[in-house]
Amino acid sequence: TAILGKDRGVANAVIWLSPPDDKDFEVVNSTGEVVIDQPHCVYIPHVTVVKPGQKLLVKNSANVVHNTRLDLDQFVNARGFTELIPAGNSAVADWLKPQDSVINVGCQFHTWMSAKLWVLPHQYVAVTKADGSFAIDNVPEGVELSVVAWHEGASPNYFNSGKKGTKHTFKAGENNLGDLKVKAP
Repeated sequence: TAILGKDRGVANAVIWLSPPDDKDFEVVNSTGEVVIDQPHCVYIPHVTVVKPGQKLLVKNSANVVHNTRLDLDQFVNARGFTELIPAGNSAVADWLKPQDSVINVGCQFHTWMSAKLWVLPHQYVAVTKADGSFAIDNVPEGVELSVVAWHEGASPNYFNSGKKGTKHTFKAGENNLGDLKVKAP
């Protein structure tokens, strides 16, 4: 689902940083829950991210039952997630491991329902707002990092130089990456 802002900004793009080759980020666990709700036959938000230390809470605030399924990589997340969630209830996944691909979220009763979920191995990630803006806090300074961008409606899904991203060295204060161009199919 691509939502264009008034200035042609694109919502629901996931932007993350990748460390230099042969390095890993020092991971800082985030707190709290990431919530996906089903107030009617739609998932809100449509695109979300789980960072290290967070758990996923799938709520059903609708007045009908939903059967939510996460299409997980079985080699990474051996435990599956298919949960019958009665009206007014919720289910928790506090065991999700990072995987290299997007996780499709769907309802097996209402097959038109869909959402996208990323579980990443570090905290340097954001989902764009309706105007296309985003912020990633506490970015390592003075190190060349890759800025990777993904959107389900982009062609191909990775943009901004693909899955490898574009190189950028961040400085203290605000850093403007300019426009990240998304090509529709």
